[in-house]
Amino acid sequence: MPYSFDDAQWPLVVLRIEGSVTPEEEVEFSERSTRLPERGVQYAVVVDLRKAGTPSPRFVRLQAKAQKLRFEGLRTHCAGIAFVIRSPMIRGALRAILHLQSLPCPQAVVSSLDDAHTWSAARMTDTP
Repeated sequence: MPYSFDDAQWPLVVLRIEGSVTPEEEVEFSERSTRLPERGVQYAVVVDLRKAGTPSPRFVRLQAKAQKLRFEGLRTHCAGIAFVIRSPMIRGALRAILHLQSLPCPQAVVSSLDDAHTWSAARMTDTP
C-alpha cells in the first residue's frame, strides 16, 4: 500500500504517501482522514509527502470534498496540519494554495519530518 495512516501516537496522526495511490486507496484515505475530527478530541496531523507521486485529478477532487465535509471538525478539533515536502518549488506552490484556500486550522509546510513533529508538538502544547 503506497500510503499509511498511523495513529499509534494519538493525538498525533502521521499520514504518509509513497508513490501513487489507486482509486480504491484514494477513497479509503479520504474517508479515514474525514473521520479524524469525529473522535471529538484535539489532535495534530503530519502529512509526509516526501516520496509521494503526483496526485490524480480524482484524488485532488476527493480531498477537496473531504475538506468541505470535515471543515467544522478541523476548525474545532485539529490543532494543526504539517505538510512535509522536500522540493522547495512544491512547498512554495502548496503555501500559495493554502494562502488562497486556507484550512480552518493552523498549517505549516516544512522540508523535514523532524520540523513537522516539532511544529505539531508545539501546536498541541499551545492548544487547550
